[in-house]
Amino acid sequence: MRTVSRISLSILCLLLLSGCALTSTAPNFNGLHNVDGSEAPVHINLTKAAVHLGVVLPFIGDASLDGAVEEFTKTAKKVSANRVRIVQSDETTLWWVFPPVSFLFTPKFTNIAGDALTQPPKWCTIH
Repeated sequence: MRTVSRISLSILCLLLLSGCALTSTAPNFNGLHNVDGSEAPVHINLTKAAVHLGVVLPFIGDASLDGAVEEFTKTAKKVSANRVRIVQSDETTLWWVFPPVSFLFTPKFTNIAGDALTQPPKWCTIH
């Protein structure tokens, strides 16, 4: 009985935390410029948590790579970026946590880190 109540409590906690995106930004580059000479980027680290149905279908939230990239680009637009450079992404699917329940309701986390860039690239021109 204790095991069932612990599993139920864990699932409830996952449901409360799912469907959210945890975002942190780092805009302070100490006056350094981007590699292409434009202004310093804003670095964004975003983690999405969700519960997927049957491992792959979004159920509560969407922690697929596509859903996380969508949230990442929304955050980039909020800091007035017109370009992004994603440098890292990772998906974690926890289908093995509470079998057989987690086979049906699967906790999933996706992390994306990258830069929000505010100026277009400067192209070399030959005269």
